[in-house]
Amino acid sequence: MMIDDLKEINDTKRTQVFFVSDGQVKIERRPDLDVVIVRIPGTRQRMMGRKPLPAEELVYYVTMSTIPRNTQNQYGIIITSVILKKTGLQQLVVEDYGASGAQTKRKLLRKQLRRSSRQRINEPELKRLS
Repeated sequence: MMIDDLKEINDTKRTQVFFVSDGQVKIERRPDLDVVIVRIPGTRQRMMGRKPLPAEELVYYVTMSTIPRNTQNQYGIIITSVILKKTGLQQLVVEDYGASGAQTKRKLLRKQLRRSSRQRINEPELKRLS
């Protein structure tokens, strides 16, 4: 997949940018398997020339392990696999909190939006009364 993308970028003058959703990055240590899995969600924006193409929500799962340190690799960390999944960022909320937890989080966000809209509505009234 990566080789095809690189060839297409070179041939068509296409560019792409990946915007990481830093609030949803997750690091999972698995000591039994001696690996660390890092979840990197975000949005990939592609451009063909100067025209933007539809953005895609993606998640990269990077699996890392360790080897003995050496002169080329001072930290001894190696990447053993990279998995790309095309999934929405809302799916990550379900993955983190479960289905009922995701519903609870959505309800809290709705309440916060309502409160903020009420505050905006009441500000002019407060100015008028004072």
